Parts: sequence; structure tokens; C-alpha cells
Amino acid sequence: MTITARQIIERMREKLGSEQIGVGRIDKITAGNMDMEVTGVASCIMVTLDVAKRAIDKGLNMIITHESTFFSHQDNTAPFQNDEVYKYKRDFFEKKTWSCYTCMMLCI
Repeated sequence: MTITARQIIERMREKLGSEQIGVGRIDKITAGNMDMEVTGVASCIMVTLDVAKRAIDKGLNMIITHESTFFSHQDNTAPFQNDEVYKYKRDFFEKKTWSCYTCMMLCI
């Protein structure tokens, strides 16, 4: 059976009984694609490069994180377009086939 990132988010919404999950400016896919096939899921408080690398090494291609992926509460990356750290992290994520979902309702 295959499952997509979108289906996982929908299941979270159903199981947690919250229409807020996956809706709005904060809970969203911050890297990758909602319709990609998921081979495994990692959860974390903050998706650092170390966390992302360890998940990928274990064959997990979806990370659900509580904190924002790119340095600001709502993952507004406009101010960071010329920042070398932001560009490195963004480029690392773009080279991988995975998705990162920020879910403020997530409590690990």
C-alpha cells in the first residue's frame, strides 16, 4: 500500500480532530511535495540539517516538525534569500526527494 504526504496530513487531521492541521499560514508543507509517496515518517521539534540527514539515512522521506523549517514562525523566507545558511539548507532540501511538514499542533 502506498501513502502520500497529503494522506498522512489528512489522517492526522481526522485522528486529532482538528480542522486546523494543514490549514493556514503555519501548518504547511515547507519543502517537497504533498503528493509524493512516503516511505517513512520522522517527527521532531526542529528540523535541523542533522535531523534531516539522519532521517534520510534511515529511508524516511517525510519529516513532521513542530518548529518552522526556515528561521521564522511562519516560514517567510523572503528576508533570507541572500543568506548563505538559508541557501545551503534550502538547496540541501531541494536535492532530496522528501517533504517537510510544519505542524504547530504536534507535541512529541
